[in-house]
Amino acid sequence: MNFLVWSKSSIEYGLRLAHSAIQGARKGQEAFLKQDSILSYVGELARRAVAPSFIGGLGGAIVGQLKNADHSSAKIAIGALCGSLIGLVCALSWGSRQLTASVASNAWQHVGMTRDERWLEKNPINYA
Repeated sequence: MNFLVWSKSSIEYGLRLAHSAIQGARKGQEAFLKQDSILSYVGELARRAVAPSFIGGLGGAIVGQLKNADHSSAKIAIGALCGSLIGLVCALSWGSRQLTASVASNAWQHVGMTRDERWLEKNPINYA
């Protein structure tokens, strides 16, 4: 087998793996959301993330206030912004963990099925 044949085969297999992962991820999303849309789900996550983001911002402002001897308002604002972003990311990550698990699980299952198909193509089973 020369390099061109091998590389073409490898690229086709990689594309099949990527396609099966995307297809599995879509099925996982549909299975988790059932009839809801992803936009309404994300909107609900964002509404739930407001309080943790606010609390993180307050914590960041307090830390910014305590760490600065000169009490510059820019450093306090940066601390508040960083704390708010940390709170937002944590709340969104925690809130979407079940959706993420469903998407990842289905994607991995589809990739596994594609790998099994490839193995059977390369190693046909002869029952006779």
